[in-house]
Amino acid sequence: MMVIPNGFKESLYCPMDKMMCRTKLNLPLPLDKKIIFNISNLIESKGHAYLLSAISDIISVTGNLSCYIAGKGYYRDALNTRLAELQLQDYVEFLGWIPDDQIPLWMNACDVFVLPSLSEGNPTVMFEALGCGKPFVGTRVGGVPEVITSDDYGLLVEPADAEDLAEKILVALEREWDREAILRYAQRFTWENIAKEIMSVYEQVLR
Repeated sequence: MMVIPNGFKESLYCPMDKMMCRTKLNLPLPLDKKIIFNISNLIESKGHAYLLSAISDIISVTGNLSCYIAGKGYYRDALNTRLAELQLQDYVEFLGWIPDDQIPLWMNACDVFVLPSLSEGNPTVMFEALGCGKPFVGTRVGGVPEVITSDDYGLLVEPADAEDLAEKILVALEREWDREAILRYAQRFTWENIAKEIMSVYEQVLR
């Protein structure tokens, strides 16, 4: 059996200047603040509650960060309650739905993309983040470990483990990532190259 992963649109999800993107998004000063970004449906299985707990742990070490979470869903009220309980209003912002053309700006504005899901298939946002040259911090679920095969591209954590998540996010924020290495790796997941893989499978089957 051959498994072909999802891909990403290279013309849209490509590297851009981080500070330029932050300025376009009107992000508050200082522009050198560390930024964590997440975009996904606000449902319980996406693990946002563990991300909030991790952020609470992280700000006890450094307060020079902001976490932006985009998306909508039924779990928003519960997350707002948890946000207030942890007193994270100065560090975490729920953006709600954002238009598609803004997603690459947010990807490029961030320092680390985080997806703390409790279950996943082959999340497209993972490839989009890599396509922007951003390190990916995610859980060992579904097809994620099959893509993040090296800590050159990101870091993996155990699902539903806020402590592990906090530790890996801190490591990711403090590390000097090789963006060019991430971009080279991401090339194999462009839709053009994924289409070639699919055509190759069809050719083998039809022989």
